[in-house]
Amino acid sequence: MMDRTFAIIRLRFADFVTDDWVSWFTVKLTPLLPSLTAEMLQTATSNTDCSEYRIIVGALSSVFDQMTSPRQQELAPVLSGYLKQRRSSGSTCGSDTSSLGAWLEESFGKFSIYVDYKDLREINAGFDSFGALGLLSTAQVAQLTLASGALNSAHLINAVFERLEHDSPFQNVEEFFAALTQTSQGLEINPVVRDIMMNRTFAIIRLRFAVFVTDDWVSWFTVKLTPLLPSLTAEMLQTATSDSDCSEYHIIVGALSSVFDQMTSQRQQELAPVLSGYLKQRRSSGSTCGSDISSLGAWLEESFGKFSIYVDYEDLREINTAALGTGFR
Repeated sequence: MMDRTFAIIRLRFADFVTDDWVSWFTVKLTPLLPSLTAEMLQTATSNTDCSEYRIIVGALSSVFDQMTSPRQQELAPVLSGYLKQRRSSGSTCGSDTSSLGAWLEESFGKFSIYVDYKDLREINAGFDSFGALGLLSTAQVAQLTLASGALNSAHLINAVFERLEHDSPFQNVEEFFAALTQTSQGLEINPVVRDIMMNRTFAIIRLRFAVFVTDDWVSWFTVKLTPLLPSLTAEMLQTATSDSDCSEYHIIVGALSSVFDQMTSQRQQELAPVLSGYLKQRRSSGSTCGSDISSLGAWLEESFGKFSIYVDYEDLREINTAALGTGFR
């Protein structure tokens, strides 16, 4: 119905006045709008002024939840493209409004969550500040973090986490780090800022450790938390490993070992006893946790990673009786 109706009415768009856009997009086409394609939206908006564009945005936003996620994402760039084109031709199209929230709602409706932060900045200079932080989606907050220099500012990163800690903190930090770690640019984080990020992130995700499955440990410790792992404390490691089985413990060890050289010597030494303590506890409860592996070198790597240099030989003997022999050289 959408395809065939649109093929007919598009021929009249050039003659539409505001009342026509209202009549078609807010009444007649409403049941069909979830099927509007990006190509159709491009065609329609190319015949509108700013006020008529906003009529279409409002209409589409009203059926946003009836659209598939791919359709929602396909339409957002068309909206951005329209506003960029208007701006390049000298029209602010409402971007000089005093309220950024009102402008965002009028300009993108619910589709704003799929607009790149850099596009928001290009269209409206007001988004080049932390004043709009509360209006941004989690992915946009990650883009703002990268663009603003927040990774080198304790004040700004605290503001970012105050936003992330609202509503659904775990989902927010999960989406935030997924977006942050997908960037092609290397993340250079000031150590003080990294400590803040690690502390505030860990306080949120630790509440879910008890229900983590192996894939969660892999996702968090080998991807999302990688830039922050040099700031993991002994207390945090104790908390994390207390909820992990042996294979998950090995995942954590491998992740920490990969950032070993980025840690201070003091931090390296603080973590080693936690690893020993975990393996001792597992052994006392009847689990070899890999200590029956044929290769002592492989066991040492899997159990301690690079932290093995800080483990007492007596602890190695206690955890793995094979260490009594000559296997360690």
